[in-house]
Amino acid sequence: MTASVSVSALRGHRDSVVSLDIPSEPPDHLVLSCSDDNTARLWDVRTHTSCRRLHDTTFDSQDGSTMGAARFRPGHPHQIYVARGGALYAFDLRRSDRVLLNVSSGVEGFDGASSAIGEIDRFAFDSSGGTMAVPLESGSVLVCEWEGEGQGEGAGGGWAVKRELTGEHGNICGSAVFRAGCARDLVTGGYDCRVCRWDASSGKCRMRLDMNKVHSELETSAGAKQLVNPPFVEDLACSHDGSKMAVALGDGNIVLYGFTGDRLWPSPHSGSITHLSPLSCVTFLPASHTHLFSLSNDRQLTLWEAKRSLATSTSSRRSVASQCGCHPLVQHEMGHKGNCIVAVAGEGRGRAIVGDVSSEIKLVDFT
Repeated sequence: MTASVSVSALRGHRDSVVSLDIPSEPPDHLVLSCSDDNTARLWDVRTHTSCRRLHDTTFDSQDGSTMGAARFRPGHPHQIYVARGGALYAFDLRRSDRVLLNVSSGVEGFDGASSAIGEIDRFAFDSSGGTMAVPLESGSVLVCEWEGEGQGEGAGGGWAVKRELTGEHGNICGSAVFRAGCARDLVTGGYDCRVCRWDASSGKCRMRLDMNKVHSELETSAGAKQLVNPPFVEDLACSHDGSKMAVALGDGNIVLYGFTGDRLWPSPHSGSITHLSPLSCVTFLPASHTHLFSLSNDRQLTLWEAKRSLATSTSSRRSVASQCGCHPLVQHEMGHKGNCIVAVAGEGRGRAIVGDVSSEIKLVDFT
């Protein structure tokens, strides 16, 4: 696992970087970050400079709330959403560097959810930007849809909670991701060690997977190197073509699934295990369903390759599972414990952009 690795940094935040995002459409040189310094920032990776600082006085309130994810809204490149405490805030880059709207207080039905909102750490948009999923500490997931003709906040349209997905996660639901290109296909993961696949338009759970069973299977094959940590679902990532789902677990494993009909298929199979501490995040490289980056609490950044394409034929579950899994290509030790990661295409094997417990954002190029 040898490769040439170069690292540079984006500097400007004054505390830990907790979230990173990149736009789903050009320009592709921008990176969005969110930090415990109560700001979000836009960066130009060509010049390594911060081009916008997004902040609001409400972020400075001493109420114990923390900053969560910051996301570009797909299809609406001027709109940025930021989670803090139990609320979502929207910025319109054409108007101001301050909050335009407290989305959660302006969303019909948000405050009326049967579950307590608690702290919002993550949320996800579908590929059109018209549907948003908000996983909650209670284990529920709010599905919000954009209504009206207006495409921007205050332009004749607005968000409304359409349904609350309940009854599956028995603990904190920490991750949610829409399948690329399919607004109704939602996958969630929780600290109950469950992965659930939902029809977001009807609220029906199509399939549920118990990662404890996966943990037992991997423990048998991995022997002494297998962690005894519970297989909490720490992160989910969907490939950009919508064919694969990667699940990052608290036991140090990444497991892969393929989308087939209403199922996540087949049973996952682990490749070489290089992470000896819980995973924190995982992401696919753009335009690839075979290469992905992972980041773990042991400060290891790893570039993986899926050994083979996930089969969608009528082959038996056992034979298909034996052909697929993750194979580590390159591993690089970071200087700090990582919090978040996004991947962009690079001149070599790719670039990982990493946020960690320091105030710097690392640009890691593999050639």
